[in-house]
Amino acid sequence: YQRRVHGGPSILVSPILTPSTHRNVYLPMGTKMWFDFWTGNNQSSGWTLVNAPLEQIPLHVRSGSILTLGPFLQYTTEKPSDPLEIRVFTGQDGQFDLYEDDGISNDYKSGKWSIIPFIWQEQSQTLTVDNRIGSYPGMLTSRTLNTVFVRKGNGVV
Repeated sequence: YQRRVHGGPSILVSPILTPSTHRNVYLPMGTKMWFDFWTGNNQSSGWTLVNAPLEQIPLHVRSGSILTLGPFLQYTTEKPSDPLEIRVFTGQDGQFDLYEDDGISNDYKSGKWSIIPFIWQEQSQTLTVDNRIGSYPGMLTSRTLNTVFVRKGNGVV
């Protein structure tokens, strides 16, 4: 248990502390299944042996999670953060609110921000992108969203 870190409510990070090709990882109970972020393979809760090369830290994502991946940026105003890849980790219902502000000022304190709600319904296999709430100067008025439903062989690599 000592060698893992939660990256928010969705991601479990299992640091590699010594050179190895594999390591045992504990995937907490209370989640229907976990996904290997890199491969898309799913695994049940409990102890499991995972690939752990030094160049690719083990990451696992809870089923029902929705993650957004954007273009590589070195700083917030380098270029628009578009398109976004919406990665849905199926297996149970989930939701995610994409929060945005200008990234450079404290204007968010006076209500200049936006949220785009995403809702995954497992039974109907439906992803709903709800209406944007709020606005701020300079925000993108439309977005390109590329949706990926994560499954075996459909991870990041």
